[in-house]
Amino acid sequence: SPSIQIPRVGVQYASPVSVTKRQTDGRPVAGLLNFLRSAIIKTSMRQNQAVGFYVLNDAHTLILEKVARKKGEFTLFSEPINFSLAEGNELAFDVDQDRINDIHILVSAIDAKKKKADATVTTLSELPIVLEDGFSFTNKRSVRLRLMNISGVSEIAISENPSFQTSKFRSFTTSTQVLLSPIPGKKTVYVKLKTQEGATAIISDSIIYLADYDIPGISISEKVSCPLAMDRPYKSPFSSAVYYVGRPSQKNQTICTKRAFTNPDIFFSYFSSWKDIKVVEPSVLSFIPDDVLGFMPYGPLYDPQYGALVKAIDDPKVYLLLNDERYWIASEEVFDALGYDWSWVEDIDTRLLDRYRSASEIVETDRHPNYTLIKYQDTAAVYRLEPHPTDKTKQVKRHIVNEDTFFLLHFRWDRIVTIPDYEQYEIGKPLQTPF
Repeated sequence: SPSIQIPRVGVQYASPVSVTKRQTDGRPVAGLLNFLRSAIIKTSMRQNQAVGFYVLNDAHTLILEKVARKKGEFTLFSEPINFSLAEGNELAFDVDQDRINDIHILVSAIDAKKKKADATVTTLSELPIVLEDGFSFTNKRSVRLRLMNISGVSEIAISENPSFQTSKFRSFTTSTQVLLSPIPGKKTVYVKLKTQEGATAIISDSIIYLADYDIPGISISEKVSCPLAMDRPYKSPFSSAVYYVGRPSQKNQTICTKRAFTNPDIFFSYFSSWKDIKVVEPSVLSFIPDDVLGFMPYGPLYDPQYGALVKAIDDPKVYLLLNDERYWIASEEVFDALGYDWSWVEDIDTRLLDRYRSASEIVETDRHPNYTLIKYQDTAAVYRLEPHPTDKTKQVKRHIVNEDTFFLLHFRWDRIVTIPDYEQYEIGKPLQTPF
């Protein structure tokens, strides 16, 4: 019997044209654009540029009017439709007023500096199969399945299992509802086409089911897990930005949020290799909200070294790290009186702070804690304060004899406290390595 001929899904790249002249309704003057006829059209547009395409026999134009931050403002003709899309977001449009969406537009990347947006325009009627008008996500189990009217096809079977073991054939229809399986995640719906002569062919489309996620408002029910594995790094294929997806820094946010890594040092305080980054579709990242914190602190792999001043992002307390212990500086007044600089305080992940044992509070302002590195204003000599070897109520200062000793003990030059001349300590044995 004759085989079923599945139409090929065409993909073309459209070179945008600058809009120099417009008609009274705002669309470009005829003749400026080259109108393409393809199921999928990809383009990279700058501000005030346009591309043209056909939906069936009707010509349409998409203009990028403006780029502001991570959002593009567009106009779609023939009837002017004004809309805006952020990076990774998508919309579908009914351009012939028949209450059926004809076009799906996805903005995969936006470059605010270059005033540029990368977009994909899909003509839905040119696809043999499409779920939910081409959207990447759904928060409903019941989704709309649209099929092209392919010559000779009289029956269809529908399943999430490509073996169709429990599926039965039914009469062909170009539109039907499909009930997705209940577990959130990526769903692939397979359709087996069949002719009266018995020829068959299988087509499929996929969508990500996010259960109780509210799209696009990103309100997540406590019952639902994050659509991505948490505590992992992710990026889209169209952007160099790398995000950490994890639990939100504030309890009133959603199940998971994302934060961008601002430099490699921060990234490698969480992960050991760039290979740990997983590439996902931009629409996946766009549906995970930004964390209100807005930045990544140093992570569990970070070595703050000796004498660091740190605070956890969920705790206002500032700690001094000495050896394997953390000392809470009891107040701002104590902090200032001891000569510390607020610019020294580093934000760290709670898991890093938990590696240090809790020691005493720092409440006194007339002397510094044991194991603090100190120097005096007019001398280059650096000392470490330690308990007196015979009288624990007193302290001694031990001179760090050279730079080799300083570095071998993992001390930091930027964490030496300059103290006043009147703050004096008994001199102890010089501090040097035995090799």
